[in-house]
Amino acid sequence: MRRWLPGLIVLATMGAASSALARDYFGFEAGAATAVGQTADFSSDGMTLDLRWRHHNKGRSAWEIEAAYTQMGLGGEILSTIDEYEAMSRHKNEAAQQQGGPGEGYVVAEYGTLDIYHLTANYPFFPLKNARVAPWRSFGGGIYSWRVPFRVRFYRTPFFGEQHAWLPMA
Repeated sequence: MRRWLPGLIVLATMGAASSALARDYFGFEAGAATAVGQTADFSSDGMTLDLRWRHHNKGRSAWEIEAAYTQMGLGGEILSTIDEYEAMSRHKNEAAQQQGGPGEGYVVAEYGTLDIYHLTANYPFFPLKNARVAPWRSFGGGIYSWRVPFRVRFYRTPFFGEQHAWLPMA
């Protein structure tokens, strides 16, 4: 029963939305999110939750307000950057130990998930209003807030004349 619960909630929401006035639509959507373009370089697949209200006008258009949340994991270039900094720290430790120093530097990487929140207002247009399956166009804009929480901290990293711990040895 637990595996079917999210599907039942979505179906119940869709049923409640269709029983409302035909001019208004209120819905909740959930799905999978896939990273594309440059975002795919540093994030992995995730999930999205979407809440929308649409008011159909008398013609073939509508007004729509949408609030959504997307969460994706971090990987790719972020993990390779962490590996690169850890390898550099080990190299600096080895060089410090060869010179008689302690060489006890280490790296702590802190990262979480890519979280995207957005609130949009759209104006969808339906050219074939009475068709069962029809294309539509949407015009709109919104406010997007996203953050990539990623930080690498260096502790007791030996210096060899470089200005910052993350720079390679001179």
